[in-house]
Amino acid sequence: MYQLSAAERLALVKDVVEFAAGRVPVIACGTFGGSVEAQAEEVKRIGAECDAVVVVVSQLAAPGESEAVWQANAQKLIDLTADEAIPLGLYECPKPYHRLLSADMLGWAASTGRFAFHKDTCCAKAPIAAKLAAVKAAGASSPFKFYNANVATLAFSQAEGGHGFSGISANFYPWMHVWLTRNWEREPAKAAKVQRFLSVAENVVMYKYPQCAKHYLAGAAPAVG
Repeated sequence: MYQLSAAERLALVKDVVEFAAGRVPVIACGTFGGSVEAQAEEVKRIGAECDAVVVVVSQLAAPGESEAVWQANAQKLIDLTADEAIPLGLYECPKPYHRLLSADMLGWAASTGRFAFHKDTCCAKAPIAAKLAAVKAAGASSPFKFYNANVATLAFSQAEGGHGFSGISANFYPWMHVWLTRNWEREPAKAAKVQRFLSVAENVVMYKYPQCAKHYLAGAAPAVG
């Protein structure tokens, strides 16, 4: 996504929205570096064409800058896009550098009412549990949802109050993630087997990703639905 120009990104969003034809919500990334003001303008452009806009966590503070700086920039982005009331999401994208949010910062984001979801990439049980506790503390009025990108901890995050999965292997066999998120508590023995399969299979589907996923979805994927 970083290799595309602003015009190319906008055209791609429009194409996806047209293809979706209202069948599912379309969410697109809207932060690609530069000043907070410039990123806010990009969020507005992208947000005018789709249902929600993703904010890449690492784009709101440079490596080494504190969470206070990140929070101030996030608040500024919220304020600059307030008139449009565009629903925002957070993604701890590994590129251009991997920045993880603390539980306190995620709880703050949930409390603002502007962030509707978060794609978490910490890949560890303790911080996942702490983050979900902070999200819960934000209150039932918050629209915030927590989506785990790490399939190996998916059943764990669901048990801790997570809302689903947003990761690589969902491009290949999403029905298995759906089953696990719905049945981890009802059928624990079967869920443990599904979790083990997903954890092992991840090592296969992540090879040459995202090229392998694009090839699979272009013609090799089975029909679903």
